[in-house]
Amino acid sequence: MKHVKILAALALLLAVSCSKDEVTDITLDKTTLTLSVGATDTLRATVSPGSAANKTVKWSSSMPAIADVDNNGVVTAIAEGLLLPLPSLPAA
Repeated sequence: MKHVKILAALALLLAVSCSKDEVTDITLDKTTLTLSVGATDTLRATVSPGSAANKTVKWSSSMPAIADVDNNGVVTAIAEGLLLPLPSLPAA
């Protein structure tokens, strides 16, 4: 059975100046996923600080031919390989 190894990157967003409404960090609930081709799992992102005005996370796959990640952090293994799903904040 073919597997996909997925490394969940911990993303750190640095702001030049921080107010209570700016996001300073995104952390993930898992550091790695190993999925069989066709299987799914969900990554959950926590946005800091808790007082951030916009906690919406945008997901993308570094290699969509290997695995796809939807807008809810659901990762689907498509082919054997290694990739980094990357959570980010949408452009303001």
